[in-house]
Amino acid sequence: MNKAFTVYLDTSFFVQLARTDDALAQKTITSLNNLGVRHVLSEWILFELLTSADRSEKDVILVERLKKFSFAPYCTA
Repeated sequence: MNKAFTVYLDTSFFVQLARTDDALAQKTITSLNNLGVRHVLSEWILFELLTSADRSEKDVILVERLKKFSFAPYCTA
């Protein structure tokens, strides 16, 4: 698929993507890639992710999983 469809995913999606097991995370990412989904990376999402407590250990997992998306995110700023 050549064309990306930009979709705004709530911060809770990224939190769950970091928390879920590897198999479900990979299945989710593969499905979104097959649909040609490009996620939005907004200042607000970054703020919420970086200022929340009790998730810092999941940051590395989230970053590694986000690298698996086929399309670079649409950045709002």
